[in-house]
Order: sequence, then C-alpha cells, then structure tokens
Amino acid sequence: MGYSQVLGHTRVKEVLRRAVKQGRLAQAYLFFGPQGVGKKKLALAFAEAIECWEGKGEGCGICMSCQKVRKGVHPDVWLCEVEEGKRQIPIERIRQIQEFLHYTPLEGKRRVVILENAHWMTREAANCFLKTLEEPPEKGVVILLAPLLS
Repeated sequence: MGYSQVLGHTRVKEVLRRAVKQGRLAQAYLFFGPQGVGKKKLALAFAEAIECWEGKGEGCGICMSCQKVRKGVHPDVWLCEVEEGKRQIPIERIRQIQEFLHYTPLEGKRRVVILENAHWMTREAANCFLKTLEEPPEKGVVILLAPLLS
C-alpha cells in the first residue's frame, strides 16, 4: 500500500514518515474525519511503515513484512473491526487488545492495533482503554479511527 496509495493528507503523511524514520513513535494516534476520507487506508499504510524492515519511513512494499501487512496476515498488526451488526465495542474487546499489545512482537518491530470506530467503545471499555494509554506497552502502537461527530 504505502503512503502513495493514500490521496491527500500530505502533511500528516510527512509527520508519520518522519516519526517512523526517527524511531520516535507515540503509543497512540487518533485519525478522525468524515467517512470516506481515507483514515483506514492511512492507518494501514502507517502500520506497514512501522513494520517495514527497510526503515525509510514508509513501507517498501517488497519485503515480507510489507506484504503480510497488505494481505492482512501480519501477526503483529491487528485491524480490529466492530462485529457485524453491532454498534459498540465491549470491554472484552479492549481486554483482548491489551493482551495482544502486552506480548513481544513475533516478527515485526512493534505490535500495532488499528481500532476502527473507536467512538463506539462502551463507557466501561473506554475506561479500561485509559489504562493502556496511562501505562502504554513498550513495543505497542494503537491507532484509533473515528468520524467527526457533530
């Protein structure tokens, strides 16, 4: 995928590219905006950049790590989507995310969770998630995706 597949977001892509290149990643990111603006695509490109072994700030698209992220089979990248027909993220899902982030990466440099529709967390789930933000895992990155709420 790479950043070139994501239209627009020039400044954001440059900030993310620089963070990966310099090894100065935050433990959590929030990508928000209207539906269809490319939040998920950008998050996947960012995850690819994080896991890429070339270390140039974005995914090379050639290495095994990049290919696995693109296919959705990288063991250290989890695209966490809301279950079909449900409009909430229960506390159990947040606990699964915390457990996933707790372990050392299997193949990649870090564990990456992309949480789609983060605004659907129940109150209990959101409070539980705060624990992850307060005491972030050393090798974990969480990317929250949410729409603009009016």
